[in-house]
Amino acid sequence: MLTRRKVLAGGAVLAAGAAAYGIMDGRSSISLAKAANLPRLKMPPLLDTLASGRFELMAQAGETRFFDGRSTPTLGFNQAYLGPVVRIQNGPLQPKVANALTWPVSSHWHGLLVPGEHDGGPHLPIAPGSSWSPDMEISQQPCTAFFHTHIHGRTAQDVYAGLAGVIHIVDGRDGERGLPESYGTDDLTLIVQDRRFTGNGNMVYANSMMDIMHGMTGETILVNGQFGTAAHVPKGIVRLRLVNASNARIYSFYLSDSRPMHLIATDGGYLPRPMALETLRMGPGERAEILVDFTSGQAVSLMSDGDPNQGMGGMMGRARGMLDGLTGARRFEVLPFLVDERLPASVDLLPDAIGGEPPALADSETIKTRRFSLDMGMGGGMMGRGGMMGEA
Repeated sequence: MLTRRKVLAGGAVLAAGAAAYGIMDGRSSISLAKAANLPRLKMPPLLDTLASGRFELMAQAGETRFFDGRSTPTLGFNQAYLGPVVRIQNGPLQPKVANALTWPVSSHWHGLLVPGEHDGGPHLPIAPGSSWSPDMEISQQPCTAFFHTHIHGRTAQDVYAGLAGVIHIVDGRDGERGLPESYGTDDLTLIVQDRRFTGNGNMVYANSMMDIMHGMTGETILVNGQFGTAAHVPKGIVRLRLVNASNARIYSFYLSDSRPMHLIATDGGYLPRPMALETLRMGPGERAEILVDFTSGQAVSLMSDGDPNQGMGGMMGRARGMLDGLTGARRFEVLPFLVDERLPASVDLLPDAIGGEPPALADSETIKTRRFSLDMGMGGGMMGRGGMMGEA
């Protein structure tokens, strides 16, 4: 029988083991009272193509001040770090992507349903000083998509340095759906990243053994390329377009006062109706749209549990998972939200339905089930059976 004494004793053992292995890396959240003194979160620049069906991107190098008085070399599309939000609709689309860097880049439209010759993957490099102008045709449901460079051998480090941006596919009917749609006011795009920095403010991209095993993660959380900011929202229903633009970190988002998040869209588009969630888990490259009710006027922080993909396998991996559940030691704040009643609130009720299509299910006769076991256990030695170079 599991008793309170056993739970506390187990927690003490786990905490001791965690301290020994250096995994007590939790950070306390900023108090919402102090959040009022933080700089205001800025939205990415908006490129609206609805009238022209055209837009231009330039991959370029620059410097960004993530912290006061310290500049960091970065990459971006049309700016020093990250890129704009591009608003598009179904129909003809003519992007032009130019490269002002000294190595090839590409522009992969992560989430657009387009043929391979328009997809911007590793097979479509843009040479230094050159540009790429595909004639595209968009035909898909409204959603939030993601674009980034995708060059073989450089994707991870160049996306880490900032070559990424966001796409909104819209159909002009969000008002009918009862959804917030005022960009930067009650419709916020939040590009969430974790990064490592040196003491002098330089961004670090590393490839240690642990990074290779578990993915490159960082201890500093950026939102829209900014550190230590607060979002200001109206006293109403607010739409958050969450984009996990981290290289490897998995986020388990929740709100600090336990109010629900109402999921309205995933990578593929709208759901039939809002779905109330306590926690929203998102892997790298995933997008999700949620509604948050701020009609009470109460501030709140977007939080995340620790990355479930971090930590050694075997006993210590399981110990870390148990420790997180018992203590919440690795939880951290992503972004505080403050209500500003001077901002216009266009929506004050959650919609009952959105009208999205439920996911299509394949015919049961065509479904094949396969099982894969992808293991990197440490048993038998690093090079032995079951180890890094052994059999999976």
